[in-house]
Amino acid sequence: IIGHYGELPSMIPSHFEAQGNPDGYGSKGLLWLLVFINISTFATLSWIPNAPKDLINYPVKITPENEERQYKNMVDMIMVMRLPISVSFAYMIYGNIYTGMGQMNGLGGWFLWIFLGGVFVPMIYYMWRSFQLK
Repeated sequence: IIGHYGELPSMIPSHFEAQGNPDGYGSKGLLWLLVFINISTFATLSWIPNAPKDLINYPVKITPENEERQYKNMVDMIMVMRLPISVSFAYMIYGNIYTGMGQMNGLGGWFLWIFLGGVFVPMIYYMWRSFQLK
């Protein structure tokens, strides 16, 4: 952001439709909000292993016998999901900048599907694994 902020027009894309084309515009200052959201989300997801165990929702009944396995499984899921979420936000910032400068034409129709896959595939896998670890 810092390297291109001065080159950006005052209004840049702030929202993209499902095909990745811009359909909303806002102040270039909103880029800093995306950076804040990305850092905050990553930090919160990184903090979860230090959180009290009862703050995590589990898809199965927790017993003294399975508590540690289930906790480790859910923490693993959250740690894995940090990467696609953080990379997606970084790409959205990149897309906002370069679309705003006229060097890109939106995020690309594939972005939404990659993002959803990056979030839901690990989530489904770790939920399935949770049932296996009962």
